[in-house]
Amino acid sequence: MDNEKRAHDLAILYMQLEIKEGKLSATAPEDYKGFADEYKHIYDCFIEQFENV
Repeated sequence: MDNEKRAHDLAILYMQLEIKEGKLSATAPEDYKGFADEYKHIYDCFIEQFENV
């Protein structure tokens, strides 16, 4: 599995947990940019970790 796919899967899992715990939501159109920014931040963190292994 390539690092991009792995980072994506882990970022989605992380965000699902945040949503489940009520720490993250995107219920209105104005929330979507913040939601996407959070995904990108988490994804980038995982990519960075994989590159440093």
